[in-house]
Amino acid sequence: MPRHLHPDGLVEFLNLHGLSAACESCGSANLSVTVWDPYGAAPEDDSPAAKAGTGSFLAALVICQDCEAVTTLDRARLAGAEAAE
Repeated sequence: MPRHLHPDGLVEFLNLHGLSAACESCGSANLSVTVWDPYGAAPEDDSPAAKAGTGSFLAALVICQDCEAVTTLDRARLAGAEAAE
């Protein structure tokens, strides 16, 4: 099930995955991230893990809230960043 990444973890997530803190299309910094956790692995709401930008994700979408540009991160790319930690 997808969940929105907590805003506190946004910069950490973007840095971990080599993404800019601004949209590549319009330069906006108004980004959000939707992540898919492995089944049964979603952290409890408001827990430190839920607020972090790290984790074992199956997929992620980085969405610009201004121009609606989307960057898709698949399992292979997410696993590569996690392994590099």
